[in-house]
Amino acid sequence: MSLLPKCGDDCVWQAPLIVSFGVWCIRQILNLCLVESRPELWGKYTYVLNRLQGILDPAFSKPRKPMKGCVCLQKVAKPISGTFTTAGMILEMIKDVEQAISSRKGRSGTAAGDVAFPKGKENLASVLKRYKRRLSNKTSAGQ
Repeated sequence: MSLLPKCGDDCVWQAPLIVSFGVWCIRQILNLCLVESRPELWGKYTYVLNRLQGILDPAFSKPRKPMKGCVCLQKVAKPISGTFTTAGMILEMIKDVEQAISSRKGRSGTAAGDVAFPKGKENLASVLKRYKRRLSNKTSAGQ
């Protein structure tokens, strides 16, 4: 692999790959939030979503294009078809997550139900609100 010119980490680890992976991670975390009812995991998901906020601008500020293959790697027989995740798709997922967590209640009379559950909901709702604010101007740009 190192015998080829312009081959190496810069070739393989291109920015579009990192951005696409970040968007994939956001989608996976939002899907987990839809089904998860344990507030201690909401806290972990909130932490990860906070870290992934930086990917929103490069992912949705302008249209993304399919990555060019690296000369170091073997060619794929068929190009991978599919569509890019849009800001609108993420906003739709956020709406579903907000609806799902708003209907959940912790067990009253317990520390988890009286303290952790509402706090977990509050923290997750705060991050989702921030995501919505950052993504709402991206959808108006046709993303």
